[in-house]
Amino acid sequence: MILVEDGPSGQAALFDAPCALIRADTAAEVDAALARLDAVRAEGRWVAGFASYELGYALEPRLAPLLPTRRDLPLLVFGVFDEPRDAAPILARAAAEAPGAALSRLTPDWSAETHARAMARVLDHIAAGDIYQANLTLRMRARRSGTALGLYGALAARQPVRHGAFVALPDLPVLLSRSPELFFATDAEGAIETRPMKGTAPRATNPAHDAALRIELENSIKNRAENLMIV
Repeated sequence: MILVEDGPSGQAALFDAPCALIRADTAAEVDAALARLDAVRAEGRWVAGFASYELGYALEPRLAPLLPTRRDLPLLVFGVFDEPRDAAPILARAAAEAPGAALSRLTPDWSAETHARAMARVLDHIAAGDIYQANLTLRMRARRSGTALGLYGALAARQPVRHGAFVALPDLPVLLSRSPELFFATDAEGAIETRPMKGTAPRATNPAHDAALRIELENSIKNRAENLMIV
């Protein structure tokens, strides 16, 4: 089951009971999987699924040798569907199960000392001119009470966003996503739309304020660097 809140025409859509799954677990399987996705879309089928962060290693030859061998998820998994279904019943079920869902206190995988060493390494690379920005991330763990769908409903109530998704596929961890950002979308003419927050500035209804925000963005070294990297 795959629920996307920004489905066709901007409406929530449910993709359930796929007629096939297209999956790549290794870099060697990626090209064939992408070709299959193109083929089924050309046949008029719908596809819905996810690509993991580590897929980027397989798409860039210079990064391929760095692909982590221990991963919790395939590089990509997409279901093939005849058409999306009305998402209203599953959204109602998520809301009904939300009161019984919660997360325990988040616990980081890293100690403070490990994080400090990693941060020092990032600063060394910046000082040496190797990079000007890095995303230093770590995994947080928690225990869930209630159902995964109920947790999604609870998060949706507390954090309304434009782009939300719930992915529950056989033999894989359940994925919950609540994002205010659109990575990218394409239309039938090939136009690409992206709506990031990083490296951008909000628009103002007042022309003078809007102009001031633009100047502030143009003069921000940090935000211009993020704009070049993200946009």
